[in-house]
Amino acid sequence: MKQNLLIIGSEGSIGKYLVKFFKKKYKIFKIDINFNKLNNKPFKKINLSKKKVSNVKFKNKIDLVICLSFNLKFNSISKKKYFYEGINIINNTLKIIKLNKIKKIQYFSSFAVYGKNFNYNEEKDTPKPFTNYGKLKLICENKLIKFSKKNKLQHQIFRIPNVYGPGIKSSIIYKFSKNKAHKIPVVLNNKGSSLRNFIHINDLAKLSEKAFKINNSGIFNASAKKNYSILQISKMLKVKYIFNKKGLDEPKRILGNSLKAKKIFKWVAMKDLKSFSKS
Repeated sequence: MKQNLLIIGSEGSIGKYLVKFFKKKYKIFKIDINFNKLNNKPFKKINLSKKKVSNVKFKNKIDLVICLSFNLKFNSISKKKYFYEGINIINNTLKIIKLNKIKKIQYFSSFAVYGKNFNYNEEKDTPKPFTNYGKLKLICENKLIKFSKKNKLQHQIFRIPNVYGPGIKSSIIYKFSKNKAHKIPVVLNNKGSSLRNFIHINDLAKLSEKAFKINNSGIFNASAKKNYSILQISKMLKVKYIFNKKGLDEPKRILGNSLKAKKIFKWVAMKDLKSFSKS
């Protein structure tokens, strides 16, 4: 019999991919603020950013949950509202988990929690986020860890770099490709020298699948083997570019290794950005 998997944030680009990836392995339940008329039940349309959300209880027993809902409006709303809505989202997510007695939790975090660390970030490093996005992700991580320990639940937090692949419209790869199609040059900061890591959505989905099968809690980096500068990416995609003449306070390196995930889950990222750019 299939286990029941709840995906909170099912209508985002990552959520949609995971729904397709897991639909043959699990019975999928979904929660999102956006409703798609093509959605199959069971789906609940809920705005988790509100202070109070009514009791969200599924009739079926939920075995696993992937938490994706997050406030991405850090550039378009005030700092106060950004954190207010973001903290509501994680608090309401944890209420749903508790009410449905879910025992295994996966939360997708970000390399942004590490901040301006020029070294390869490891899970044991002290996070020092400098962006509001990174600070909010760290708050969510800490709330989830505290909640899981108190309720004796399994929690797996994946700190991920840039995600790309089919349907991932939030990725820089998608944005650069869109600029190329419209013959619009991209603007590169730091002369395009900033180094980043890029993980394919399918590799991330496989990590999620492997991790659910192992009873191990903790924080895990999820990164690809190779890193690329933004200038290299521009050239790989053959997109026109110009350099931003204004100085920008942007980290030169946001990198990390996945040795812990490799050891515990026997997982390594298989896809490389260079191969994807040629497809």
